[in-house]
Amino acid sequence: MLAWICMVPWLVSLRYSKPFSGAVSGLLLACLYAMPCTWNGIYTAAKTLGDDPIKAGIFTILFFTPYFIPFAVVGIYAAMSGLTGIRRAFIGSALWVAVMYAMPSVFPVTPGLMLHVFPLAIQLADVGGVPMVNFILFLINFLIAEIFYRMLKHRRPFREFGYLLIVIAIITGYGWLRLATFQSDDTARKINVALIQPNLPRGVNEIGLIRDNRTQVISALEMTRRLLKTNPIDLAVFPETSVAAPCGESGLVFRKLSTVAKETGVSFLYQCLDCQENSCFNAACIIFPDEKSLGLYRKRALIPFLETPPTSGFYSLLTGLAPVKRFFQTGTEKVIFQMEQGIRVMPLICYDVHFPELVRKGEIGDLIAVMANDQTFGKSRIGYLDYAMNIFRAVEIRRPLLRVTNTGPSAIIETSGQTVPGTLTPSYRPEARAATLHIPDVQTVYAQYGDIFLYLIYCLVLWELIKLIWSVFIHR
Repeated sequence: MLAWICMVPWLVSLRYSKPFSGAVSGLLLACLYAMPCTWNGIYTAAKTLGDDPIKAGIFTILFFTPYFIPFAVVGIYAAMSGLTGIRRAFIGSALWVAVMYAMPSVFPVTPGLMLHVFPLAIQLADVGGVPMVNFILFLINFLIAEIFYRMLKHRRPFREFGYLLIVIAIITGYGWLRLATFQSDDTARKINVALIQPNLPRGVNEIGLIRDNRTQVISALEMTRRLLKTNPIDLAVFPETSVAAPCGESGLVFRKLSTVAKETGVSFLYQCLDCQENSCFNAACIIFPDEKSLGLYRKRALIPFLETPPTSGFYSLLTGLAPVKRFFQTGTEKVIFQMEQGIRVMPLICYDVHFPELVRKGEIGDLIAVMANDQTFGKSRIGYLDYAMNIFRAVEIRRPLLRVTNTGPSAIIETSGQTVPGTLTPSYRPEARAATLHIPDVQTVYAQYGDIFLYLIYCLVLWELIKLIWSVFIHR
């Protein structure tokens, strides 16, 4: 919120800045965006790479460098640019988006995620994804800054104010239409789902999923049984945990859940380890009530340094500084689980959800189930940022989504991007929530054409760069 308040004064100040001071002020504003929510969480995660706090600090700075550079570039541009009005706002916003998405990033978090609490503002994500939402966010701030600048210069800002009203009218109009469409769809198919957040502490093995283990730990299975007393459940989703159950029909967790599935008619989705001769996969297994078959999904996006050494880009140069303690193989296939109700469930594990192409490409299921464990990031705001990102994944392809974590926050998210009331859980508490989700039969522009809006932004910025080079170095 502080960064949001500072955005417009920063853009106004760039009118009076030199390129160097514009870059420095951009870096400071980027720190405001990152610091309240993520600095502590990323530092906590970096410390798991080793006990050296200096090394953890270096990794934290390196991980955040891609977020600083776009603000610095926009600061230089705005300080140097001779453009005014809507063109200045349009090119400046496009430049920020282009640089942000061109940068290599371990954690693809952007300022647009803060708009997840404003359903009207994020509905355009089904057209252009998060890049479009980020572009609109900066465009509005640029236009407001232009209005203030003209007022300070005792000029009439009527034109800029008109442009601002047009942009806001487009956003709110489209948002209102989309929200009204999904809220009034009574013909959509339905499924009763449950999220189970057991808050298993570190060191508790997979038995914590299915029985109390003679400790104060409440098992995920026991929490499911309690929820069943008051709620119908077709699918119960368990989270990713620090110590997962082994995959395979011979595993104790699989055998226990299979028995309960037959007794109750509930399907169970849980994380497991699929280990073969020389490799292990971070995987997800589903158990259906009517058969004892093993449906398996292998995680496709592994967290660099934590689950796999980076193999390309700048970060691959740092592999030797932080040897991976737990090495996984990368899954290659998108998997859709077909339930007996005709509902198709698309599982994702933690870091998978950071990459929209893993969600939209190929067959799109009816329900997204995301299993995560944010214990690595401690009691920071990382989990809440991840929750915000999940909301955008639901809007982009118009499918309901369950975010189920071990320590929270967990949530059940509707197709509109709105969280089902009462399902957003507090962190570090055992919680279970249930809801009935409606599944529409729609296909979005973003699901069909992907990041076409982002490619148009790249083309625009490239054209402006060519014009700048021509005017400065050739046509003098």
